[in-house]
Amino acid sequence: NQIDYIALHTYINNRDNDLEKFLAWSQTIDNYIDVTAGLIKQAQSGQPNPRPIFIAYDEWNVWYRAFNREKLEEVYNFEDALAMGMFFNSFFRRADVVKMANLAQMVNVIAPIMTNKQGLFLQPIYFPLVEFSRQRGNQSLDVFVSAPTYKVGNRPALRYLDVSTTYNAAGKTIYVNVLNRSKDKDIATRIDNQEGELLGEVGVWEMNHSDLKATHTFGDDKKVRPVTRTISASLSNNGFSYTFPAHSLTILRLRLK
Repeated sequence: NQIDYIALHTYINNRDNDLEKFLAWSQTIDNYIDVTAGLIKQAQSGQPNPRPIFIAYDEWNVWYRAFNREKLEEVYNFEDALAMGMFFNSFFRRADVVKMANLAQMVNVIAPIMTNKQGLFLQPIYFPLVEFSRQRGNQSLDVFVSAPTYKVGNRPALRYLDVSTTYNAAGKTIYVNVLNRSKDKDIATRIDNQEGELLGEVGVWEMNHSDLKATHTFGDDKKVRPVTRTISASLSNNGFSYTFPAHSLTILRLRLK
């Protein structure tokens, strides 16, 4: 009855230079959240009016290349941008208990924005952070996902498609956040909506790049940028087909009548 939050910290790495293993870190993130949520319930059990306790994921990022010699100034690449979507999907799926999630840090030190006396540049991880933040205040939805799977070591199989969804009631808008973890396979899907009638116009925000290691620097931060477009979905039975490119992060914006 003394606390509001319990903190979790997770820094991830791709030391093995294996994209699909790197993007399987969500199994660890999800496990940390589930175990901590269980401990919260255990601490509250037996109390007549237990105080609500939530998780603050108050330090998280990719961090393994830059240390004191490099002033902790990590240079982020495209695959790190994909990992931002993985983190957000885990947070959104457990929005019932994860109420704060604060990236460490914001400027220069393991950061999406790098500065010097002459100016700044935006690292690839900047763009997912900005776009996912637009969903703040939305309601997190439960979603059924069926997709091809793969295994990392002796861990349980996980889906190539890592998915979360949120709903903005005021705008009657559903956001479908999809990370395709496959290094080389496009994945065709069907997206079905169970409640409310979909409109055919679909907004698409997508990050994809042929070079997983592409980075930015001062005067050159245009290479790894999201693209946006609007498509006219061919609706049938309140759903439509969509193909998610290999190693991509996509946010679909669906509207209801």
